[in-house]
Amino acid sequence: MKLSQALITPTQDKAVTWTDHLRSLVLSNWRTGEFDAESLIYTPDWRRSDVTLTVCSRIDCGVLFENGLLCPSCISHWRALGKEGLVTREEWIATPRIRLSAAVGCSVAGCERSHGSLGICVTHYARYSALRTQSEDDSYDVDTWKAEQEPKSLPARRRCSFVGCQADRSNRDDLCGIHHRRFRAWADRHDENAVKTIEHWLNLVVEPFLDPVARTTFAQSAATPFGLLREPLRWELLYAIQQRDRRGKARLTPIDLRVSYLSLRRNDRTSVVGDVMLGREKEAKSDHNVIGFLKDLQWFIDDAYRNWTGVDERDPKVIFYSDLELRRTSQSIGREASLDLRKVQTAWIIDAVSAWARGAARGHGDLHGIQSAWVVADGILRQRNTPVHSLGRADMTEVVKAIRAKWGDSQVQRRRIGDIAKVVRYARGDEEQALFWNDVPAQFDVDPTLHIAIGHQTSAASNADEPFRFVPQPIIDWVMDHLEILDRIDPYRTAEARALIFVQERCGRRTGETVRLLDDCISYDSQGLPTSNGSKENRLGAKASACRYTRKLTM
Repeated sequence: MKLSQALITPTQDKAVTWTDHLRSLVLSNWRTGEFDAESLIYTPDWRRSDVTLTVCSRIDCGVLFENGLLCPSCISHWRALGKEGLVTREEWIATPRIRLSAAVGCSVAGCERSHGSLGICVTHYARYSALRTQSEDDSYDVDTWKAEQEPKSLPARRRCSFVGCQADRSNRDDLCGIHHRRFRAWADRHDENAVKTIEHWLNLVVEPFLDPVARTTFAQSAATPFGLLREPLRWELLYAIQQRDRRGKARLTPIDLRVSYLSLRRNDRTSVVGDVMLGREKEAKSDHNVIGFLKDLQWFIDDAYRNWTGVDERDPKVIFYSDLELRRTSQSIGREASLDLRKVQTAWIIDAVSAWARGAARGHGDLHGIQSAWVVADGILRQRNTPVHSLGRADMTEVVKAIRAKWGDSQVQRRRIGDIAKVVRYARGDEEQALFWNDVPAQFDVDPTLHIAIGHQTSAASNADEPFRFVPQPIIDWVMDHLEILDRIDPYRTAEARALIFVQERCGRRTGETVRLLDDCISYDSQGLPTSNGSKENRLGAKASACRYTRKLTM
């Protein structure tokens, strides 16, 4: 069952409805000056830098759009005019745009009916057409007809019931011809059980004026009236756009918001919980910005619904990073980033890895490494089919062998083997996992002397010119004299970066060399070529030397 279907019968233990829950989360002080919490109308200010909206550069145009200098209408006008070469682009932009008002009444003097073909009302057009057919003169036009016949004016008819339409009603359904055809086309797209009355159609497509006096429409201001959506959908969309805006990772896109609102309203939606991209996946097509926008809104709505119901219908083998406590990072993590255990079939491995992931703040790199390592371990253990109470060193040895075979680099091997050890040792100390792990023999663990990395070491001298590369001394001196201006995303990382540079300068080693000192002391012979790795004592001594410099700097 989809989440949206659960809205029909909300759980009885909830003190409030889904609508009430959302209303309590909606921010009344969101975007002061743009959002009216009483009318639920958002009217964007295109001057704000955090809004993807601009106004046409041509004088007196005023059309709002997302990016560029000219609106689509002015672009078309300039392309047609620019070919003639009579005026420069700058001169044309500085010329006020003249808007021609469309004819709304019959051109026959005194006639109060709306215009139709050739600028005259339907009745006068029928009379003109009759004489035009009889006439053999091809130049017989409306002006000639009016001069000869002096047609009488006609009293006004009732106007079309579509808000803002100035045309006369021409059908029994109180619509003009154009809106009558639009209504029929809409009705034909729906099945026979759908409501197809004109009143219902008008409620889905008609917007009142944003300013009734000036007859300003919502579209002219790229405004979104959330209150015209049905409940709880109005609160779902409003909550989602507010949450996305608060995160500040992307500028607000009023036009995409308005298009989404129009689509939801015209499709008579009441909720989009559990949907895909608000039900607009076909409309989004290949526009990655729109796809990202819709996915963000959908995620916020579904996440709020899961928190309200306490029910998560997503695959339990996919643990999204957004649901975990992550260590701070300067990298942006996508909404779909996850610890994906769908390739793991052993239940106790899934439980142990999930418990480790949720047990403390983790780095997204660590999560990816754990996933890779335990997918390999799961395949080996299922192949060996050793009972849980009989797992031992031999099973772990086969897991390590598989890791060595999959990753040839010794550093990667070491990390993946460490990932196996992390989960095993965490699970043994976790109270919730103890009932299972008490039956797992202690021998099923990573042995630091037996289960070691034996792959090849990636050499920094794979490039023939690598040993001779160096940073000029004046640059080193300048960097050391200005360590205080180095700033990272928090005080800890700032101190860490400064200490690293200090160690590099004092040890005379590069970053890659320093981090490999424990395993691969790098030294060069008289010809500048790397010599063989030093002894274990030399490696430990180099590490101790680096640590001493670090402690000295941080004391």
